[in-house]
Amino acid sequence: MEKILEKCILEELKRAGYQKFNAKALYMFTQTTIAQIKTNCNILSSLTLHSMRSRSTLLDVMNLIKLTKIDYSNVYNRPTVKYEVEEEPKPIQFKSSISCSAEKFIHIYDFMPDFPPVHTFKKSFLKENRSEDKSEKVKQRIEQSLKTESSLLKIIACSKGLPKRINFLFD
Repeated sequence: MEKILEKCILEELKRAGYQKFNAKALYMFTQTTIAQIKTNCNILSSLTLHSMRSRSTLLDVMNLIKLTKIDYSNVYNRPTVKYEVEEEPKPIQFKSSISCSAEKFIHIYDFMPDFPPVHTFKKSFLKENRSEDKSEKVKQRIEQSLKTESSLLKIIACSKGLPKRINFLFD
């Protein structure tokens, strides 16, 4: 974006009649313009928030132009500049020499991507399959209830009576 902004600034300087300029001055002018754009965007965001809307509208932009009092008439007279669009090269689909046609499945369509070759899965870990033992759970529950009962009996023996709030139903 900075390069596009620099080109626009260079065009405006040439139109204004400047033939020579310092690179540092161009950099400072560009940074100042960027700071001004950021300030205008912050003001636009503030106008939108004060209007209790989630998005800015063209009306907000027009109000911002009125607030900044900048003459934008020469922007509309400017010739359009077409920049080259960079296109990313299409990635080449990787085809492994290890995978063979025997690995392909009949129910998978041709337009879908191939599975990775078989060697990918050969040394993978298997998920441990634990089956729940209901009798073991019942046994643990009985042991826990016996421990609880013995602990309660010890508390009763030490306190020489039922502790307060041991049974909230009979208070």
